[in-house]
Amino acid sequence: MRMLFTLRTADINYIISAAEKHMETIDVKLTLKISGAKVHDVGYRAFLLEAAEDLRMRGFFVQNGVEEGLQTVNAYVEGANEPVENFKRIVQAQRPDRAAISAITFEEWKGDVEDINVFGPRLEARLLRKAISALKGYEEEQDQMINKKEEVRQVVVGEIPSSTDALVSEIIEPRGCSASVLRYAPADLMPYLNRIGKMEEEISRIKARIDM
Repeated sequence: MRMLFTLRTADINYIISAAEKHMETIDVKLTLKISGAKVHDVGYRAFLLEAAEDLRMRGFFVQNGVEEGLQTVNAYVEGANEPVENFKRIVQAQRPDRAAISAITFEEWKGDVEDINVFGPRLEARLLRKAISALKGYEEEQDQMINKKEEVRQVVVGEIPSSTDALVSEIIEPRGCSASVLRYAPADLMPYLNRIGKMEEEISRIKARIDM
């Protein structure tokens, strides 16, 4: 006796849906490499970590490197198929400011990928220490600039009394009453300077009369 089995359309759709859901639960592992003239110190690792966390990846690891004279960012992700595909699209379409990229490559990965809940906080702590160090360096540069400005100010302030003393010296000594001094002398000193000039002329005439 031969039995015939027929599948209804609803049964076929159920089987396909179940297979798709099963595929979604299977972890996909992916490694990617971003290379270029400037991919370090632009926030790439933080950018990739944020994308992986938003997509609820189960595994994530990233590190900087150098290959053939170019900077590289090497990342490893693990998660369901759809989030991994979305991660690839994000990496291809977006990048941090100031990044200069020459190539982005993706490959399947067969090895282990670190738990994102373990690696994520460690990377954030590392980036925070780096930011604090950079901030301290910036503050030191600012202090040096302030000190330099103060040194310049003291030099300028120190030169002003010297110039003033020289002007007063020329005013006190009649022979120093040059045209430049008279030109820049305050108006209230002009009568005295003129009087000193006349006294100098009178003294010269007296000396000439007595052959001095």
